[in-house]
Amino acid sequence: MAQISKVAGMLCILIFAMGILYQLGHFEKTAKVIRFIIAIYILLALLKSFNGAKGELMVLTEEINIQQHNYQDELKNEIVKQTQQQLEIVIKNRLDEKNIAYNEVSVHILEQNGTVEIKRIKIVCQNDCKNTVENCIQDLLTDNTKIVIGE
Repeated sequence: MAQISKVAGMLCILIFAMGILYQLGHFEKTAKVIRFIIAIYILLALLKSFNGAKGELMVLTEEINIQQHNYQDELKNEIVKQTQQQLEIVIKNRLDEKNIAYNEVSVHILEQNGTVEIKRIKIVCQNDCKNTVENCIQDLLTDNTKIVIGE
């Protein structure tokens, strides 16, 4: 009985939502699609209540949410990776402007709790250029940034 009352409540909510969507705009094709989707959902809800079967619609929405979460993590990682590469290019350009010879430039960025900070900058160059290199990258540094300069 509780299952039937849940289905009845869901039907009322769906009919109310369908009425709001119709008021937003009368588009014939959109109205047909909305009716079709709501009819499928109503059939699934009825089958679930009468057969006691697990609703496939709920499982599909959970899978979609999991996939979106994974894409967000991949996007964050890609942004950090691209930022590291762009900072390396900026540092190399600055060193080239000052005519400083270098063998390697690497930047390590750490993303934690929604904040991004440069953890380490490594520049392999001659030890006598150390002060000039520090002056070139001074505006990129934070309090927690570790600088490794030298051979």
